[in-house]
Amino acid sequence: MRNVVYEDSSRLLSFEQDKLTLRYNGDIYHFSVDGHEPMTIIRKEGETVAYIHNAFDVEYECEEFCKNPNYLCCTITGTEHDAKSFCYLLTTAIDEGYDWQIDDLERKADELIRYEAREVWYQEDGMEFGRYGEESGGREEYHYEYEILYIIVDGHKYHFNDNVNEPDALYLFEPGKYGRKHASLRIHGINGAVLAAYADDWKSGHTFTPFGRPCDTKTFCAMLAYALRSGKKDFNLRELEKTYK
Repeated sequence: MRNVVYEDSSRLLSFEQDKLTLRYNGDIYHFSVDGHEPMTIIRKEGETVAYIHNAFDVEYECEEFCKNPNYLCCTITGTEHDAKSFCYLLTTAIDEGYDWQIDDLERKADELIRYEAREVWYQEDGMEFGRYGEESGGREEYHYEYEILYIIVDGHKYHFNDNVNEPDALYLFEPGKYGRKHASLRIHGINGAVLAAYADDWKSGHTFTPFGRPCDTKTFCAMLAYALRSGKKDFNLRELEKTYK
């Protein structure tokens, strides 16, 4: 008899004959806990594949999910997880590292969930440009600083960060494991534009003026790809426009 906690195309977290089992991408995982922190331990064929510090007793939390479909697991960080988000924590710990702190793991898992729900605004010539989906549980208000815009160039993903580090510059970060980010590109002279505020314009592909001068999605993506491929870390937008042309 099987009691399912969460299931999708690659994950099945369930009690199988009263033993909690995670079937993920063809492999089978089981769990134990060190009660002192508590520390979650994930094992495959008896070998430990991941530790999650200051986390939870997986079996207890899964029993609660089975009792109540609306149950939320609240971690030491104050973050609440439904069954899907909880299962993603476990599979992210398996995929992305070995020895985790719960807050680092939550940030990484949330990024993966939002990326799966992304909107793709442009895709061509080894590039993809778009916006991440909403944060787990949705947002009560719309805040542009929470809208993660991204571009993928030649298989490498970069996050946009504008009007945060300085008011007239766009930064591109390559997201790292454990929540760390590495700045890959700075473009200054963007005229104070908040790129996420132009979602409809980016999606349309039409010419508009986010930087005070005409621009379109295809040209913008091509300029960024040119800058990233050049290896240079800093550009003035006007000079980049001239160089690209």
